[in-house]
Amino acid sequence: NSEWSQEPQVQIEYWGLSLDSSKSDVKFLKGEPKEINEGKMGESWEFTDGVGESIFRVDFVDNSIARVMRIGQDGGFYRSIQGILPGYSNLETILEKLGDPSNISISEDKSSSIYNFDEYNLFFGLTKNKVNILGIYDPRTGPIRLASEKE
Repeated sequence: NSEWSQEPQVQIEYWGLSLDSSKSDVKFLKGEPKEINEGKMGESWEFTDGVGESIFRVDFVDNSIARVMRIGQDGGFYRSIQGILPGYSNLETILEKLGDPSNISISEDKSSSIYNFDEYNLFFGLTKNKVNILGIYDPRTGPIRLASEKE
């Protein structure tokens, strides 16, 4: 089980959804989304987490999941990925566990960043050096970027 392993693992599942799940799979497993948004690459579905104010977001390209992410700093161990905890883990913890990222997106004001790890299908967003976004993605759809990224 990758949750307990010390070595980083390729992650293809998070929140009970896998990268090969379809929209109908997501609807069957998670119910109706709280919100549906149309983005540049496709639809994004948002669900309440049930833990604090956090949400889960599922992004689709065509009919397939491109990413599953959790946005929020609460939830601790129950929402962790490979021992990296929302609201607790910092950049040092992530880099120690996973090594160098394949891509980094930094906000224009430098207060937030997203670290992508293509090798493991993982990404982590940090604000004030604490994880506040974490999830899995299909590297074929490109790295996760901040909307306010510095050019």
